[in-house]
Amino acid sequence: MSTSGIMIMIVLLLSLELIQRHGQAGHAAVTFDLPTLQDGIAAASRDLEIIEAELKNGDELVQAASSISVVALKDRLQTLLTANAAFTEERDELMSEVQVQSQATPETMAQEQQKATLNSQIHELAQTRDSLQQQLQQTQQDDRPIFSFPRGTETSGWLVEISAKRIQAAPFGRAERPMVFSGKPGTLIDITPQQEFLDWSAKQSGQHAYFFLLVRPSGAAAFDEICGRFDQLRTRYGFDVMGTDQILLHPERGAVE
Repeated sequence: MSTSGIMIMIVLLLSLELIQRHGQAGHAAVTFDLPTLQDGIAAASRDLEIIEAELKNGDELVQAASSISVVALKDRLQTLLTANAAFTEERDELMSEVQVQSQATPETMAQEQQKATLNSQIHELAQTRDSLQQQLQQTQQDDRPIFSFPRGTETSGWLVEISAKRIQAAPFGRAERPMVFSGKPGTLIDITPQQEFLDWSAKQSGQHAYFFLLVRPSGAAAFDEICGRFDQLRTRYGFDVMGTDQILLHPERGAVE
């Protein structure tokens, strides 16, 4: 039972006791000292304001209690107090039990930490799996051929995609973003994409270098210039043609599946 409820019952008991005393006094003459009476009225008014603030709707409860005997009210109050004590005891027991259960042993804490670590690893593996599946699906959608040398060979190969405005090169057997040659302005004459590519390829050439040239329809002139320079330098190369919309180099993985 709440504190407000207990205060309500106490006020009711006091009210009934005053009613009984007034009935016993009958019509006996009573004299009052005016200053004392005024002080009493003022104190009673203050008490009344406090009681009204606590009880709010106390008028209805007093009217309902006027027909109940003092003994019955005392019995009811005792019953409510007993129930409140029982409820408080049960609440304290439950709170104590919750506190005991919330205190984890070191073994339990270690197990929880290990479980959290395993869950984190499982989550990372799931993300890796999803990423690989997406890459596989993207490769299948690209519908592009895969180029590589047999295992054990010492040849370093480059897959070169040639078009009029851009040349791309990516190594065989190594996931790497393709190198892009799109030309650059010169002092007197602009450097074309094929000239920029040939300057780079000269640094890669050697006995173990090989370039496989894939030529788009727009890259025929650039292809002729590259082949002429490769023949002069005796650079090993091969070539084939490709469609305008065909995709051969992956933008992130290059010539690797």
